[in-house]
Amino acid sequence: MDNFQSHDDQLVAATLLDNFVFFSDRATNHLLANAYYRLEDELLTGSLSFAGGLHPTTSSLWFTPVEGEQPRPTDSGNALCRKLRNIVGVGDDRFVAWDGALRNAANGDTVVFVDDFVGSGNQLISTWTRKHPQFGESFEDVFNRRAFPAICLALICTATAIERVQTNFPAIHMRCTHVLERERSLTGIGAPILSPPLDEYATQLDRFLRCHTSRLNLPEFLAKSKNPQLGFRELGLLIGFQHHTPDSTLPVLWASGRDGWERLVSHT
Repeated sequence: MDNFQSHDDQLVAATLLDNFVFFSDRATNHLLANAYYRLEDELLTGSLSFAGGLHPTTSSLWFTPVEGEQPRPTDSGNALCRKLRNIVGVGDDRFVAWDGALRNAANGDTVVFVDDFVGSGNQLISTWTRKHPQFGESFEDVFNRRAFPAICLALICTATAIERVQTNFPAIHMRCTHVLERERSLTGIGAPILSPPLDEYATQLDRFLRCHTSRLNLPEFLAKSKNPQLGFRELGLLIGFQHHTPDSTLPVLWASGRDGWERLVSHT
């Protein structure tokens, strides 16, 4: 709160903090275990149907991390794969990198794309459509040639991302522990109940975000966007994990800054 000098700014900041949802490592572990066991139940009962009448089992799953357009060892999908091994007990031999997952897909095996958060769907779509430099094919190319069961296992997804993926890439079965509806973003926050009330809250909020985002050290891709104060794809989310805060969350919560700025949570 020391980042903000005026009383009105502190009230706006307090409102954002009141709506911010933080997932500790312990909570993340519970979400991941829940996601995996729900998937296991669906496979065992046959309630999850795939193209060609395929019926995979949990012992036949191959897990691979969701990667961005520029894959990095610190991508959150890698951390979630390690958690699957350590918490649920998935064997080391069931985790494969991009090239191995493509070979498994080409054999008709089940590929599970793992991530903690699917906000816009960009990284998942990039993982699905990006062509491997050695093989010259993407997962999408392989699927179009020979259908294979494809699943995205994630802790939290936005309703926007699920709709986007299911509409444009229906081959991917989305399995998320929690779905964030649009109401859980910045646009769903109503004016705080205060006495005296905060005048013109929506205007105050917009001014607050624009003013203080200008103090931040933003990643280049976000700094060049039209409305960087709302985060990636202007989703305006208010969530974070102990190991990672999504780019779609408001930058005033996670970005480093100038002039003594103290961020609430770490980005990575």
